Amino acid sequence: MRTEAKSDVAVVILPLPLHGHLSPLLHLSTHIAGRHGIDVYYVTSASLNRRTRGRINPRHLPYTHLHFHDLPFPTSITFDHATVTAHLLPTSPPCSSLSPSYRRVALLHDSSMSFATSAADLIPNAEPFAFHPASAISNLFFQWDTYGTKPDDDRLFRYDLDACFGVGFLDFIRRQGPMTSIDAGRVINTCRAVEGEFLDRLA
Repeated sequence: MRTEAKSDVAVVILPLPLHGHLSPLLHLSTHIAGRHGIDVYYVTSASLNRRTRGRINPRHLPYTHLHFHDLPFPTSITFDHATVTAHLLPTSPPCSSLSPSYRRVALLHDSSMSFATSAADLIPNAEPFAFHPASAISNLFFQWDTYGTKPDDDRLFRYDLDACFGVGFLDFIRRQGPMTSIDAGRVINTCRAVEGEFLDRLA
């Protein structure tokens, strides 16, 4: 393992603790740390971090830039807003403790964990960004459903969000929406070659 200089920027990654959300942010973490030499702090439960470490091929990543931070929350969480925020609001210490050591700290949180933006908002050199693990078109349908608007294109059908997510989890996601207003930007798990039209609609 080669030794590399410490970066002056840190990225704190906060995924929603569900496997469909953990994997995309793990891939992004290894890309940022391995390709760009930026310190990345992947923040989730101790049990999920143990499993995550086992999925990374050490030949493909210089571990000097990827760090795992354990949060003390249970392995099984009921997704209501009060329960999740009670266990995950301790995400602020990783941001605040890193702040003096870096010129800039970016908090890249899952779009379903937007309550964490309040932590970054209190730190002068920290900036929150939302990560959307689903496609741009999925994001677009969610926006339309949430704000009661209708697609202006007959090719775009409306789907039943309650059937996709379940009422309880859907309520949890919708409560995150108003908190995204202070995000500095959004990252969507897609590419322009495939979803350029829908990225433009989102913009």
